[in-house]
Amino acid sequence: MSKKHEPNPLYRNRENDDGNIEGNEATIHEAISSLRTLVSGEKNLKVRMDDLFMLRYLRASDFKPKEAFQKMVKVYKFKAKHEEYFCSKSPLEYKELLSQNFVTLLEDRDQRGRRLLLAKMGNIDTTKASITDCIRMNDLWIELAMDEDETQKNGMILIIDLGGFPVRLFKFLSPKATIISALKEEMRPLKHTEIHVVNTSSLLDMLISIVNPLLSARTKQHVHFHGRDWTSLHKFITPDVLPPEYGGHKPEVDFRKSQQYLYDNEEKLKDKIFSAASMAASTFEQGFAAAISRAPQLPPEWAEKAASELNETPETAQENINSLRRMVLAETNLHVRTDDAFLLRFLRARKFNCAKAFHMLQRYYVMKLRCPELFKVPRPSEKQHILEMQAQNMLDERDSSGRRVYIFRVGVQDALMRGLTIAFLGLNFGLLAWCCRGIQHSSIWAAVPHLAWHLANSQLLAHLFLKKNDVTGRDSLGWVLLLDYLLYVTLPLRLRYCVVLSVGTCASYLVAVVGLGRSDAHLLQQVIANCLLLLTANLLGLTSYYLADKQQRRAFLETRQSLEMKLVIEEQSAEQERLLLSVLPEHVAVEMRQDLVASKDSQFKKIYMSRHENV
Repeated sequence: MSKKHEPNPLYRNRENDDGNIEGNEATIHEAISSLRTLVSGEKNLKVRMDDLFMLRYLRASDFKPKEAFQKMVKVYKFKAKHEEYFCSKSPLEYKELLSQNFVTLLEDRDQRGRRLLLAKMGNIDTTKASITDCIRMNDLWIELAMDEDETQKNGMILIIDLGGFPVRLFKFLSPKATIISALKEEMRPLKHTEIHVVNTSSLLDMLISIVNPLLSARTKQHVHFHGRDWTSLHKFITPDVLPPEYGGHKPEVDFRKSQQYLYDNEEKLKDKIFSAASMAASTFEQGFAAAISRAPQLPPEWAEKAASELNETPETAQENINSLRRMVLAETNLHVRTDDAFLLRFLRARKFNCAKAFHMLQRYYVMKLRCPELFKVPRPSEKQHILEMQAQNMLDERDSSGRRVYIFRVGVQDALMRGLTIAFLGLNFGLLAWCCRGIQHSSIWAAVPHLAWHLANSQLLAHLFLKKNDVTGRDSLGWVLLLDYLLYVTLPLRLRYCVVLSVGTCASYLVAVVGLGRSDAHLLQQVIANCLLLLTANLLGLTSYYLADKQQRRAFLETRQSLEMKLVIEEQSAEQERLLLSVLPEHVAVEMRQDLVASKDSQFKKIYMSRHENV
């Protein structure tokens, strides 16, 4: 027996104010007709024209056709501007991503008839999915739900489960993708949407407590944070529709069953859910393949060169292409393109020797199977940050031999990293200038080495956290080894403090690499190798510290002995002076001392006599 849903209070108020529009078929048909007329008059807006699609925007706009039309135009302008964040593939093409079981529609609605969408962020494998893939795939579930009459009337609830939320996911959730995703959800033609965040960690709870007072009242009405307090969640969603892991009474979520529901509705998604504008656009890979599948005709001068150097003529070229194509088609385990332009690559590389070209093609395919990530052709928009660095470029003109000129600038850094380096460099120079002003005798001099270490360590970690592409176990390894060694040989600290700072540097680096790094089969081996290298750097630093300390101690002892000897000699000289003056008058003693210094041969041969009167 199906459960009767409690009407949504928002819609109850609307119906009372508008005279129960949902029950007035004439008014609904009139609003649909008015909106359809407005859409038909906009030539650049190619969307579905069926009643159910029109009702999405009408219900979200209180059945006001002009507001619904403005909302629709706004949505599709946003979609045209950020096309890469909207779905353009069928569910089967997302099969691998769906198998990660991180998003699904729950089978039952809540007590107010709202659809429940569950997103388990901890299940996302960041090595196999990008943030844009996840955002696009969500469209499949949400579009299916929005085509349901009850969902349009009552709204949707998004439950975001952050259980098992890894540190590297902070980097996975790029600021741009997060902002666009939030704007996208805000523009969806749904009258009522709520977001409930559960299973947050203690760190996230602390951040939420800091950010929560800054949120607007409207945001607080739609976004709720529950942590692991299921009683708080049940105030908004009845436990009768939730699985046990959220304190509910329903069985565990069956992801396979919900995915099968998605596959069963594949044709519906193609025919109804996606608009003509989105369905007309093919994927970048298909468009790229179609663009390069047509073999261009060579200019006359290059045709002559091809005939002399490659034995290529129009007749022999087509004959060899057909021969190579037959060889490829006969190999059942070889799944590659067979268009003329693709086959010509290998034929020209082997001077139209079909056997060698086929062997080269086989090796190419084996390499593609072993390293598929190296052969994936991304959308230019997905690599916009790399293109903006201008590190790679293809010149418009060819060289004298007709070859393409490709320039790769190794030293190019993106603006963010350059700015970060300049900022930390300025801070270090500021610290150096401050030290040169004579603060050695102040009470804060002891804190300068610790401040220098914090600056260096912060710069190292900032470069890892703000790196746009994937962090690997080798990133910044040279810098951390150098920093670890310099701690012992440059900072004027006791050995125990150097060891503590070195351990802090190594620990923070390893945690950052493991947390932000892409999980793969070699990550553990790389981390172990990093630990060995860091241990070696520490041993070298300790050795250098010991040798320098020993040398300083020896120099100190020698200086101390020299000073002691000098004090003894001075004391003995003073004693001799007092003894001499006790026997002889001062002027005689002075004259005798001068004669002793002037000539060593005349010692004890001179008699000192002086006459004194009136004594």
